[in-house]
Amino acid sequence: MWPTIQAVARVETANDAWPGTQHDFDFEFVGLVGLADPLRPEVPATVAACTSGGIRVVMITGDHPATALAIARQAGIVGDDRRRRERRAIA
Repeated sequence: MWPTIQAVARVETANDAWPGTQHDFDFEFVGLVGLADPLRPEVPATVAACTSGGIRVVMITGDHPATALAIARQAGIVGDDRRRRERRAIA
């Protein structure tokens, strides 16, 4: 999974007066920070055990759809095999 990249900046003010919007600050770029929250190693096997036991596994997340899809693929919640099995079961 790709990490989330965040830009970090800082600003100094001479007094306690704040500008009307954050865009009015004179930010100084400090750097970039990469964050990753990988799946626990046991997740794919647990999802597989649930699925083979007849449990339909769903994932509820607030992540960006592309991020959610990548995580679901890693976990085994979605994938080409599963989609084919589900289509056969519906037909």
